[in-house]
Amino acid sequence: MKKNILLLFFGFLQSSALFAQKYISLKDSVTNRVVPAAIVKLIRAENNKLLHDVEANEYGVVLIPDSILKITPLVKVVCWHADYKNNLITVNFAAIKDTAIIRLLPLKQTLTEVTVSAKAVSLKQDAKGVKLDLLKEKNAKHWQLWEALKQIPGIEIDEQSMEVKYLGKRVGFEINGIASNAFLANLSTYLRMPSVRFSQIELEYYDPKQDGAVVINLVSNSPAKDGVGGTLNASVDLTTQLLSIPLFLKRKQHLFEMLTSINFNSMPKIESESGTTYLQSNNFLQAQNSNHSESKSFSTRLHTNHQLGKKHILDTEFGLRTNNNSSETYGGQQEWREISLYRSITSQNNKKGTGNAYSAGLTYLFQPQKDHKLQFSVDWDGSLNNNARMLESIIIGPALPTFNYSKKSEDEEKNFYSMLSYEYTHKQLGAFEAGFKYFNRNHESNFEYHLKQREGSADSLLLRASQNNYHFSALFLTWSRKLKRISMFASMKSDYSKDKITAITNTKYSFFTYAPHLSIQAKLDDKGVHNVSFSTGYKQLRPSLSSTNPIDDIQSGNNIIRGNPNLMPERNWYVNALYLANLQKLTFTLSSSFNRTKDAITGYSKVENDSVVVSGYDNLGLVNSGFVTLTVSYKPFPRITITPSLNGSINRFKNGLLTATSYPWNAEIDADYNAGKYVLLSSKVEYTKGDYFQLRNEGYFTTRLSASYVKGNVNASIFFNNINRFYNTIESVNEAEGLVRNVIIKNRQGNLGFSLFYNFGLSRVASQKGKGIEKDDVK
Repeated sequence: MKKNILLLFFGFLQSSALFAQKYISLKDSVTNRVVPAAIVKLIRAENNKLLHDVEANEYGVVLIPDSILKITPLVKVVCWHADYKNNLITVNFAAIKDTAIIRLLPLKQTLTEVTVSAKAVSLKQDAKGVKLDLLKEKNAKHWQLWEALKQIPGIEIDEQSMEVKYLGKRVGFEINGIASNAFLANLSTYLRMPSVRFSQIELEYYDPKQDGAVVINLVSNSPAKDGVGGTLNASVDLTTQLLSIPLFLKRKQHLFEMLTSINFNSMPKIESESGTTYLQSNNFLQAQNSNHSESKSFSTRLHTNHQLGKKHILDTEFGLRTNNNSSETYGGQQEWREISLYRSITSQNNKKGTGNAYSAGLTYLFQPQKDHKLQFSVDWDGSLNNNARMLESIIIGPALPTFNYSKKSEDEEKNFYSMLSYEYTHKQLGAFEAGFKYFNRNHESNFEYHLKQREGSADSLLLRASQNNYHFSALFLTWSRKLKRISMFASMKSDYSKDKITAITNTKYSFFTYAPHLSIQAKLDDKGVHNVSFSTGYKQLRPSLSSTNPIDDIQSGNNIIRGNPNLMPERNWYVNALYLANLQKLTFTLSSSFNRTKDAITGYSKVENDSVVVSGYDNLGLVNSGFVTLTVSYKPFPRITITPSLNGSINRFKNGLLTATSYPWNAEIDADYNAGKYVLLSSKVEYTKGDYFQLRNEGYFTTRLSASYVKGNVNASIFFNNINRFYNTIESVNEAEGLVRNVIIKNRQGNLGFSLFYNFGLSRVASQKGKGIEKDDVK
């Protein structure tokens, strides 16, 4: 009897294991990355009869139909992929709990993919851009995402604002190939996450979908099986306190994600002193100010991805963000004319602001065949911001136009984006992509001023409103081709913009632009030691919203902000060049760019009527600028990596009789030391000295020391910034048209902080076994 019960129990377990949901997960045998879009054939082992023919989804996963498992548990699996050797393996699904992992052997590395990192085969380059494979980076488990971005030569990041630039220009971002507004609204949160949340970073030199900007695409890791997981992220320093919790749920071909974050920011108090000399007279203005600002925000992002059969993918998102900010400014100024005190002003400025923003998006991908892909996306986003400001003045001397005043402002913006693109790849001719993009923006501004004159004068109320409406459409076509030693990329984009700006006067303008681009990358030797790339193009840039202030004049004392709604598009011609040398323990990278811009839109200041300062934006004429960055990565010992870099640029502005030249530059040296299996020690020393248009800064040093500990599901780090100048004074000179202003700023430059990340549930980090990178890669 016992024997029969045991047999029945054993048979029950076998049948449960057999008919439970089964999967196949395809992975690269070298990098352990998932292999999407492989063709998988399921064949009955007993008679070689074809049972099922399917394509792996974007996560490299194939669902085994229950109907097959009811016929036989023993299945031959044939895998085919253009970049991997054909694979045949027999799988007994009765012995598999849920997922059978099949590792595919990659074909020989193509000659146009060139290794450019001395640390590992992690950084590759072609004519379209650079790819950083985080699965091959030994120290990736210790980095936050912003630190991983800095491994790409030419990337600059402001650690406080998290602004990212490449060769001096701001970059756009995508996640998994999609330009997501909800993702961008939480970009600073993602940049502070562990880098192993992502498997690859792709930098494209030119993206016509984002108006020809440099774009960074973040490829996220996806769970290989069903389950729930997440990460608790907490960061605390003297300026920012951030708590974020990204969660995800995977169920068969459906992925659901939610990110919630709370951010408190308290900027250190800034004290400044300035002295302004007006060159057209003997007048002099002396001012002292102190400023302190605080902000707090809450944001959430909901994202879903659905694999609808073999050929369809639907991606949706929704984002919401709220923030409150306040600042206090105390100041005083004295104006001297002809060596005599003319008037004295003291002021108190309190500002409180609120803002709400939302976004929603939908992307549909259709891939009927391997070489064809259709993408359609739409996005909506909007924001509403309110600010209140009060100024109180005590005056000795003549009255100012605004003796006392309070100001309320409201800005509302609504945007709509849509894009349709089609990709086709031909084995001999290369890859083609054609697309259409439409964008509409409606921006409304309302200002309310309450002005109080001297005692006995009546108060006055001034109301101003404006509306900016933009219509923008674009067509683009791209082509790329890889040969034995050369890869090429070409693009042509054409834009049409029709804008209407309503203020005190009605203004309409429209323009048509075109933007060709060509880039070539070549390998100079068979071993890929020396490599060069070259790109050039022409584009016209429409004025940004911030530069098109529609109000004619906003006056406050002896300062005037001048409106400029009629700016022309900038016309920009550029050339970029890159040289890479991979010499065993040393990697040498030299990047350079040259830009020639006509009708350049630049902020300016000038003096009118002896001592009235007018500021705003204008087409300043011609700007020539060059940028060079040199990076050397050297690994003298197995556990030590030293990376010095040098960045410099020359900018020359010319507008009629006004000519200015600036030479901003900085030098940096980074050092990493792997202190055992779980600890990484890092240091950085940087020197910056910069001259810009109408501004000259004194040079200064910045430093950073950090240590991180990673083991299992825990990642902890601590850092110290600028111990050498915890409290510091920075001097600068503003040489505008008709004035010279010397400024001294005193504030806290130092910072120290702590970060803690804890993964729970199903893992989503780049790993061998889904439990985090445990292997000690240092030998």
